[in-house]
Amino acid sequence: MVNNKQNYASPGKLGNPTLFILLVVIASANYLFDLTTWAHIQGKFNVRDIGLVLIGITFFSLFLRKNTRIIWHQATSIFVFTFLIIVLLQVSIVAIIYRQSLIDGFIGVRHEFYYLSFFVFLGLIDTKEKIIQFFDFIFIIGTVLSILGLINYSGIIIFHHKWAEGHGIRAGIVRAYFPGMDIITLSLFWSLAKFIFIKKMRPITGITTLMFFLVHFLRQTRGRLVGVAVALIAFLVYNKQFKVLVTLILAFSLTAGILSLTMKKNLLLSTFSSTVDDLTKKEGTWVPRMDQIRLDIQLFLKHPFIGSGTSALRVKGNEVTRKQAMKLKALRSQEDLGYTHWLKSYGVVGFVWLIFLYIHIARNIWRITRRKYLPLEPIIFTVVGYLIFVVISFVTLPHLMRPDQIILFCLVLALLERLQEMCRHEAGVS
Repeated sequence: MVNNKQNYASPGKLGNPTLFILLVVIASANYLFDLTTWAHIQGKFNVRDIGLVLIGITFFSLFLRKNTRIIWHQATSIFVFTFLIIVLLQVSIVAIIYRQSLIDGFIGVRHEFYYLSFFVFLGLIDTKEKIIQFFDFIFIIGTVLSILGLINYSGIIIFHHKWAEGHGIRAGIVRAYFPGMDIITLSLFWSLAKFIFIKKMRPITGITTLMFFLVHFLRQTRGRLVGVAVALIAFLVYNKQFKVLVTLILAFSLTAGILSLTMKKNLLLSTFSSTVDDLTKKEGTWVPRMDQIRLDIQLFLKHPFIGSGTSALRVKGNEVTRKQAMKLKALRSQEDLGYTHWLKSYGVVGFVWLIFLYIHIARNIWRITRRKYLPLEPIIFTVVGYLIFVVISFVTLPHLMRPDQIILFCLVLALLERLQEMCRHEAGVS
């Protein structure tokens, strides 16, 4: 039996080389935050492969270390390995249905192996001090991305992206573009957690929390806004943090009110009313999204058990016509939707896997929140808040299907396991 207490004997901190590797992995998953033009050259180079290689090297180095046997004793590890088996099955399925070569199938699903980052985070970030250090590290990245995004929104174009100059108009404003939005969302939860639980930092964390809220508001991704709002309300009510909840509502309403006066439009209401208008009038982003939902359901009904293999489809522009390429992209699509894409890609087996994973996550959350461990409260708030956000917003955001989102999901999953160990340790259970 592995002694859980061994992890707390020498807290230490993450070394600079480790932080640099993790930074490269996260930046690679996010196409180096759209600060270059070469991060993804279709058919020639994809910087996400660099991040995948680094994850693989770190994973195998951890596997060879005797003092990390605890990694293989986690229930979540079984979920990760089971999912990777389901992913590999898609390679053979797509070969049968679409007559695609096995090599192309492996290339098509390679980025799903970002799930191995779960073991990397679990092995490297194994103490409270390291978790705090890494969340502060994420917070710095989120702050820098937010500031760069606000500068970009002012008209000084920094990013190399098709939406860098704006992403259409919604709720009366031009939608801003911010790379690494999931990092910014995680930074929001960490900033708010420090605002709530660390009083001496409130002047700084109050400003950064408002800045992160502003970024979400300017980005105008409704699924993200709803997910963040539901996660914050649910967790604050559960922990009886009613004063903080009222303060947030008042601060957000005041900010939205000031912006509404300057733009002569109620931005707070129009952000959500625009969704109703899009649905009733069949306009906006919900038109192509509904078409994609119908296609997802159609593919699921044709291949209901283990999936359609579309997650392994590889689109080669030089080997198919433009019309064929568009059809293949629609079949493979993992954008703008979550649950229906998941059902299409992995069938009933994949959906049952997801349900059991959610049950496992909920059970772990209940275990760490039923008692108050004050030194861990900011970490618990951040991890639980982000997981609730993922479950809610997976309706329209593909959290479990894209490398830039998979990696943060794996981070909080790993930290949830570590928090459970730490809470057991605090309670004196070995």
